[in-house]
Formats: sequence, C-alpha cells, structure tokens
Amino acid sequence: MFTTFREPRAFLAATQALAAADEAHFGMPLGLIADLTARVADGRAALVERDLFLGVLALASEPRALVVKTIADRALIAEGPAPASDAAWRDAAVALAAHAPRLPRVFGTRALLARFEPLWRAATQARVRATSAMRLHRLDQLREPGACSGRMRRATEADLELVRHWMWRFAIDVRDAPETSSPPTHVPQLAEGRVFLWEDPEPVCMTAWARPLAHSASINSVYTPPEQRGKGYAAALVAAVSRGLLEGDPAVTKHGTGTLAPRRFLCLYTDMHNPTANRLYARLGYTALSDWDALHFEYPASPPRDDAR
Repeated sequence: MFTTFREPRAFLAATQALAAADEAHFGMPLGLIADLTARVADGRAALVERDLFLGVLALASEPRALVVKTIADRALIAEGPAPASDAAWRDAAVALAAHAPRLPRVFGTRALLARFEPLWRAATQARVRATSAMRLHRLDQLREPGACSGRMRRATEADLELVRHWMWRFAIDVRDAPETSSPPTHVPQLAEGRVFLWEDPEPVCMTAWARPLAHSASINSVYTPPEQRGKGYAAALVAAVSRGLLEGDPAVTKHGTGTLAPRRFLCLYTDMHNPTANRLYARLGYTALSDWDALHFEYPASPPRDDAR
C-alpha cells in the first residue's frame, strides 16, 4: 500500500519506525523534512505544499519505504531491510509522476533505483540522461588529522557572497548543478549558524552541518577552492566540525533558536568519483555504508497545448 501525506509532521510520525531501525540509511530524506518542519515552526521558512510530495510504502501498517520530494527538483527514495512490494512501488511511481511528471532527478540506493527506474519510465516515458554515484559514510569515533595552519570560525551574514559562491561551486563539483546554473539566492544554513570556514588567514575552506535527527547529524557542502587544495584545510575543518557535533560543543552546535545535544554518530555523502575526498574521510574515521545514485532524467518533448495551436 502506498499512502501520501500533506502534513510533514504526520509523515515524520508515520516513518518513526524506519528512522529508529536505521537512522543513517533514512537520514537524508527524513532529515530534510525535519529541517523544513523546524524552519516553518520557527517562522524561518514558508511551507510550499504544492512542491512537497511525501509518501510511505507499507505492508499491514508497517512502513517499509518512503518517497520524499522537497521544494528542490528531486525525489529521494529509501527502503528498509524488509522490501516493499513491486505493486506498492508502481503505485508510488504513478503518484509521483502525477505530481511531478518531468522530475529531473531521483536519488536512492543503487539496488533500489534498479527496481524503480523501469517503473518511472513506464509512468513518464523518461529516459536516463546521466547518473551521479555517491557513497554514504558514518562516523562514530573521530580520528584526529595532522596539524594544519589556520583556524575554524562560524560563517556570518558578512560571508554571504562567499558562501553563496562556494555552495554553487560545490554543487557543480558533485554534479548536483550544471555550470550554467546560478549561485543560490538564500542559504538557510548560514542564517542558522551551521556554516563554518577555515581561515589561514583568509577563508580557504567551507563546510556545514545539516539534518539533525534523534541521534545523528550530517556533514555536507565541503568545499575548498582549487588553488587551496592539498594543504590539509578540508581535513582540519571537517574534523573540527565533526568533533564539535559529537561532543556537543556550543561553538558548533548552537544554531537557530537552540543548541544541538551531542550526536551519537554523523553521516556524510561523498562523490564516488573523487578518490581524494574518499581517502580524506576514511582517514578521519568515516566508514562507507552504502552506495547511492542520482538518476538524471530527460523527457519527450511536450505536445503542443490546444490553446497554442
């Protein structure tokens, strides 16, 4: 059975069992909705319901999998160890296609996308244009990197233009945005105090944290300009932010209107085609958990509308 939800809080309640069973695996989709819900509750964001698509695949009221589409033009799908039926996934594909018939991307584990992709093609006539390969990592205990010159500081609104530009370059580097795209207008993580810079003495590296759930949070947006790479800045900054999250250091965990409690573990996605980054995180203690892909779709040309003939 596939059920859609209009209210994010109801969706989070319906997926609690999935999060409790494997918070790392479901961290990205559930963390995105938890983040959005918190921002709406605090008046920091408007909920654009027409863009949201939230669904749960269940068997006898037991949640097995989920589908999340936020205001970004992508959907995330995730399934637990007890798989949902092919019929439920077919219903999910049809419902998502009715909501977003020309959805650019779908993100999920490689095995799950192999099942979902033919169902999406049947519902939309889409074909895969490109594939982005990602790897999910988990950190339970940090391994300290070697010494590095410089220091970490929290980014402020005075850094907005730099952070916008580096967020944009990061998205291009991981094939999450084309070169023809534009830097983001808003950076919610910056306003919430979740973006950090390494200075030596000028800013040379950036990272951020996101998606706090019951026991975890995620490191993302790790970017070093090409001319500053190979100097240890990314390792030093990711280690400092990771340490702060695991220990509950307010210098890192203070955000928005509160402070995050110490995390049991952290998650991080890497580009599988970037061996340098994967080696870096392994040295810090991040362990690979699973491989994920983003399928980039293209669609047949839309037929002309009656009123345009």
